[in-house]
Amino acid sequence: MLDLNLKSGKNEISFKNQGYNLSAHFYTPEGFNAASSYPAIVFSPAFNQVKEQTGAVYGLRLAALGYITVVLAGNHALKTRLKYFD
Repeated sequence: MLDLNLKSGKNEISFKNQGYNLSAHFYTPEGFNAASSYPAIVFSPAFNQVKEQTGAVYGLRLAALGYITVVLAGNHALKTRLKYFD
């Protein structure tokens, strides 16, 4: 199991997917325990938004309701779309 050293609340993470470096906020409920199971939601905003906008509001609220929420940075979608127009 990958140890991300997560804490309750907002965590900043990054990972590589299909050759792209992606960043995200990883929101966890109060009292988060990595050994426990939680429902999860992945939030990918519109391509012109960043993870600190709408996703941050939803991420915090969903974590308060007991969900793990991964909020991706929207700028990855723009880079992906642009490569098809080269």
